Amino acid sequence: MTGVAVRPLAVADLAAAARLHAALLPHGFFVSLGLRYLRAYYGTFLASPHAIGLAADLEGQPVGVLVGTSRNAAHYRWVIRHRGLRLAVLGASAMLVRPAVAAWFVRTRLRRYGRRVLLVVLGRARRGGRPALTDTAGSDTAVLTHVMVADQARGGAPARRSSSGSPPPPRPPGHAPPCWSPSLVRTAPPRSTNGLVGSTWRIDAAATGRS
Repeated sequence: MTGVAVRPLAVADLAAAARLHAALLPHGFFVSLGLRYLRAYYGTFLASPHAIGLAADLEGQPVGVLVGTSRNAAHYRWVIRHRGLRLAVLGASAMLVRPAVAAWFVRTRLRRYGRRVLLVVLGRARRGGRPALTDTAGSDTAVLTHVMVADQARGGAPARRSSSGSPPPPRPPGHAPPCWSPSLVRTAPPRSTNGLVGSTWRIDAAATGRS
């Protein structure tokens, strides 16, 4: 697609990332917590030393966002330690006025999230505050967490024209492309201390449909 510029994700992009997430994954749990929570969630990919974020601009407007982790387990340990309280407060505030969402959380996530937090806290206590092995080693898995592209920018639609010069026809209702659940997996150990430089990677993806 011509005219597209890819650059690092910035704080100014968090609102656009939240809106894209809400529009493209409208039935997800995080969406039910509101745009304020989503902005804080995407902010973790900016702040974490184990994450990366990219934005794509078309004609000066953000039309795509990519976020992922270079060390997934280390990233979420970092999030729990440094952003966990803020995310918990935002999530709890949202659920106080959304009883159905609170019930959804208790039914599907409370045990899993609580166990993850407990493991992080207990693990750090056992290590005497030292970082976990996967915080520094190259064995942790990288994950491509979210790739989102605005509808008008998919397939190069804003820049692509037919031979007659007219824009391509709109996608029929009910024929939206599937959402994908991709994972960026390291297939060979890194050859340097940087987990992204000198490594071999593979993208595993599966179509999940809109959910």
